Amino acid sequence: MNSKIKVAVCGMGRIGYATHLPAIKKIKKMELCAVCDNNKELAGKAAKEFNVPSFSSYDEMLKDCGADMIVIATPSQMHSEMTIAALNKGFHVMVEKPMGRDFDESARMVEAAEKAGKILTVNQSMRYRVDALYLKKVIDSGMLGDVYSFYTGSNHSSERTDWQIWKKNNGGALADLGIHVLDAILFFNNSEPEYIFAKFHRILDKGDAEDSYKVSIKFKDGSVSECEMNTAAFSKPLWYVCGTKGTLIVENELPVSRFRFKPWGGREKLLKRFEDYYLKGSPSYFHYKDLVSRILKGQEPPVSTGQLLKLMKVVDCARKSDAEGKSICFERN
Repeated sequence: MNSKIKVAVCGMGRIGYATHLPAIKKIKKMELCAVCDNNKELAGKAAKEFNVPSFSSYDEMLKDCGADMIVIATPSQMHSEMTIAALNKGFHVMVEKPMGRDFDESARMVEAAEKAGKILTVNQSMRYRVDALYLKKVIDSGMLGDVYSFYTGSNHSSERTDWQIWKKNNGGALADLGIHVLDAILFFNNSEPEYIFAKFHRILDKGDAEDSYKVSIKFKDGSVSECEMNTAAFSKPLWYVCGTKGTLIVENELPVSRFRFKPWGGREKLLKRFEDYYLKGSPSYFHYKDLVSRILKGQEPPVSTGQLLKLMKVVDCARKSDAEGKSICFERN
């Protein structure tokens, strides 16, 4: 492979156009070589702005774009088919979250990547937020002791009206923002999931997919992690982490993040304050930067297929728990 990775991006909606294209253009070792969308107007607008060819046919783009890697930023019900098509044509693939509709579909994507000998990864970019990276550093430092309780959530009041409110599109809050926080929980915890319990609700959205959820994961080390999203709620701390040596609260009022630490028997103190965690680049920018460096060195991507399949299995367990109204054993599912 050359010293630069040529990239073509399919899907010029909100995420493809506003997140992936700017991140790719900022990285010296990446070269944007094409954009694609079945909406010719959107494809043409992006092509003109970024000075690259545009395609309205995905098959034509795979045939003529000259890329090393395809980025798929289309609605999630299209991810599997498009990913497998690109892998079979010899491209590396970065696909937007969620990877697939479920574990089985995601496993077929991984099988295609292994058969093709190509890299497959997913834009689980929350890991690359500066507040998440700092939290990981604090947890790993031992400052909190053994972490036994972990909470993260997104609580606000808003209604969606796009394709993500429908189950047929693999929509719903869990597959949207929820997939990021579940990935973060697995990223922060070195133990393996044991039991998952979940409950979904639809509060504001007019579709049939959930717009609110709560997921609890008991890990084999005895710790419990919870994540939730409420679309009609007062805000809560973004992260609330309890350990045997103290508690860490992370308050996030965009773009400011504050880390407050209270040791057991001690006085609370402000541990860290980030004024703007997008100041040096978006989380997707830092994810791409790490990914490209590893690809050029022949290393495994930072978000590996093994991690992704574990994540999708947790998602399946959460959905099954909500449907059956009981905890689901991770290993037996």
